[in-house]
Amino acid sequence: MKYLAIVLFIFVFFFSTPLYSAETVIACIVSAEFQAYNDAINGFKQSLRDSGITPKLSIYNIKDRGKESVLTDIKTAKPALVLVLGNESLEIAISELSSFPVVFCMVTNYARSNDSATGVLMDITPETRLKEIKKILPGTKNIGILYTSESAASVTKITQAADKLNLTVVAKEVKNTNEFGTQLKSLIEQINCFLILPDIKLYNSQIIKFLLINTIAQKIPVIGLSRFYTKSGALLSIEPDYTSLGKQTGQLANRIIKGESPKNIDIEYPNKIVFSLNQNTAKTIGLTIQDSIIKEAVEVFQQ
Repeated sequence: MKYLAIVLFIFVFFFSTPLYSAETVIACIVSAEFQAYNDAINGFKQSLRDSGITPKLSIYNIKDRGKESVLTDIKTAKPALVLVLGNESLEIAISELSSFPVVFCMVTNYARSNDSATGVLMDITPETRLKEIKKILPGTKNIGILYTSESAASVTKITQAADKLNLTVVAKEVKNTNEFGTQLKSLIEQINCFLILPDIKLYNSQIIKFLLINTIAQKIPVIGLSRFYTKSGALLSIEPDYTSLGKQTGQLANRIIKGESPKNIDIEYPNKIVFSLNQNTAKTIGLTIQDSIIKEAVEVFQQ
């Protein structure tokens, strides 16, 4: 009986303990170095550790190493999973590493095109973004948007969400950047808030500078996409919490490592967002932000 008890103890101990205590090899592809990427990667690793998985994460920067060198190294390493950050990295992984399961984050405007990939988008749903704007700027009624064909679909979704929240979206298409000034001038007369959309065809550093100078002059608050915009002069920006984004991605990776297929895992949106404020811009355009709102901000720019 004593021998049988020992055998049962060994059986229960080993077979009830997770089989993922050994290091799990994961390849991570990035195309740039940003603090937001580092935050997401740290959140990703922490999420896996919390699930009992010890990640052996190798980071490959395609800008530093070159695409072919990175692909060769990853194929040789045979990782259990490929983590990608950014749209460029995702395109490479989907086209060149389809034999490996892929999980992504820090990606925008992605429509699923491959069964080997799933992940968490950076895109904040229109409902979430508009509700946050109403909370911070309760006097908002008419929201202005300039867009190109790149962001036309987003405008439709935002307009539909705005209708449910008693907000009006005034949107004007910009067919080339030379039209931006004219369209902005006509838009400013109809709005009391301007929303920047992710649109690589429209926004560059010069356009953003022009936008901020002209909207501030007309006392129109601008809602940006990240702290970069807020620091540059936007009244506020709404963005994902990047550590949380990484943790959320890690939860999907955990499911894949334990046997689920990426094609059976829905692509997700961020489950935690944050906002930053520019108090100097608020004073310049004559807005007073409630103290309770200021305390909620992840970062406040005073100068």
